[in-house]
Amino acid sequence: MRTVIGLFEGADQAREALDDLVEFGAVQEQITLLARRDDSSAFDRAIADYRIQANGAAQGDESVLLIITVLSTFDADLARDTMVRHGAKTVATRVKVWPHKRVVKLL
Repeated sequence: MRTVIGLFEGADQAREALDDLVEFGAVQEQITLLARRDDSSAFDRAIADYRIQANGAAQGDESVLLIITVLSTFDADLARDTMVRHGAKTVATRVKVWPHKRVVKLL
């Protein structure tokens, strides 16, 4: 299992990536969108806990994390590529599973 976390500077880009992941077979409730403006402490904790290299991109209130836990390396690569295609500033793949979400099998 892998958790894939994409850091976006805007919610629109993250939402488009989420929509694509749903088309690949994920259920929207299995994906987490964490906006800095809604919960800055949880956002900062996720950045630290998952060692996301933000390189200054996570400073604005519009920053959003898109988080999905997938079953295979293939699915992790697909999720990563989808996030990058939609403008993620950085994407991290971690073995540490995001809590309280089901694992997703894409395609």
